[in-house]
Amino acid sequence: MKMRRLSIHQAAPWLLSGAVIALGGPGCDLDQRGPADHRNVETAEDLVELPDGTAAELLQLAKNSLATSKQLAQQKSAAQRDKQRKQQWKEEFRITTLTGVQAANQVLSDPAASQEQVIEARKAKLLLLYVGAKSDRLKFEHRFDDFADELQEQHPDSEVAAFAAAAGLELQCDSSRASKKEMFPKLAKHAQRYPDHDAGVQLFEVFARQLSSRKDEAGAEECYRLGIEAYGRHPEADLLRQGLNRLEQAKIQRVARRAVLDSEERDIRRRLGYPDGCFVVYAEEQVKPPRGGFMYFYHYEYEVLHGVDSAVDYVKNLPETYIWKLERRYPETSEGRRQAYELWKTLLDKKQ
Repeated sequence: MKMRRLSIHQAAPWLLSGAVIALGGPGCDLDQRGPADHRNVETAEDLVELPDGTAAELLQLAKNSLATSKQLAQQKSAAQRDKQRKQQWKEEFRITTLTGVQAANQVLSDPAASQEQVIEARKAKLLLLYVGAKSDRLKFEHRFDDFADELQEQHPDSEVAAFAAAAGLELQCDSSRASKKEMFPKLAKHAQRYPDHDAGVQLFEVFARQLSSRKDEAGAEECYRLGIEAYGRHPEADLLRQGLNRLEQAKIQRVARRAVLDSEERDIRRRLGYPDGCFVVYAEEQVKPPRGGFMYFYHYEYEVLHGVDSAVDYVKNLPETYIWKLERRYPETSEGRRQAYELWKTLLDKKQ
């Protein structure tokens, strides 16, 4: 049977109905077939059966599957919020991606396919597995790794092999498990192997942002500097310089902010006047009427604070519209605390 020229939207009903994937019926979980290591069991990819078609038709199906997989990947976050939609999204994404992979495989094994079609099929398969691994690591990461290794062994100097190497590193860089000790040498080795590729520059950017998201600003700076050292003359290296400059400016702002906070804290401690104790603090919110006149306050409060650090934290967290003063300080003893609470109650009663 020859396959008509189908869009992925036309093919999807066959796939989702289970007509060409023998998974025991529609809606089943693709993972309920064996242990976590899918390398040693029959996989859904092995069970995909497509109608016969020309290399051109199968290549078009692979490309259409890739376009749909990308769209589904963008919908993942929204789908995760609903349990039913999450399962539906997972099945649709896996089936769509695996269908594209199998279509590309058939082109690669077709002796009638042209060299150009074979190259396009390799690219489509790699991109499908890459998109799959980004959104569903359990199902697709090892497939991507295996195909990337195959490209490196059989076509080491090809453009698609270079992309495979970069994409594999990007998947590692984007993982919260990736360590500097592991990734820095890999990124440097990639830069030596592919000194002219834009993707190598972007890898340093991806890993620097990953480190920054973990609050490892020093590691992110080091990553940017290593990238600039490796790709300093590359046209895209300004991406790394801008990233490094962004981190340096943020550091300057943090230092300046820290200096302001330190100055504010020193002033608070000076006004409290004691290194320790039980502090009774009064605070009020003052607001100036729109048309002038005397200052008046909307809110007031008294607090008994144990220890100077507690008093400092309380004052530092007051809204900007509040002013405060120390009513009295007592020793941090049982008698001092008793007296502090007695004063607190007396002051509240008077205020009311």
